[in-house]
Amino acid sequence: MTKTFKDLEEGRSKQAAWACVADAKKRNEKNVKMFTPEQILAGEKFLQLAQNAWFRSRVYLNYRETNFIAIKVDKPTASDKLSPAVEALDAFAAENGIEKCVRSTSYIYRIAF
Repeated sequence: MTKTFKDLEEGRSKQAAWACVADAKKRNEKNVKMFTPEQILAGEKFLQLAQNAWFRSRVYLNYRETNFIAIKVDKPTASDKLSPAVEALDAFAAENGIEKCVRSTSYIYRIAF
């Protein structure tokens, strides 16, 4: 049986997992060219903060063609949701205008430019 990235969330793919990963990598390589080095650095820094706060979950960065960088926390754990590190990350995000979107199985932080 082939693993797929399917979920109840709108827009999730029923393609094989390897195809989704390859497509995301290709899109990131294309879209990163639309951002300045300072914007890329801001995204990488926030990615590091998110990985440190959500260390039990898969956290990754996507460059979107609509002029924002998305940091996704996939399947966040209940332990992390209540941690002081996540509370500090959320406070930092709010202070810096970073939007947090809560989905059924993930959180997405959007850094808009």
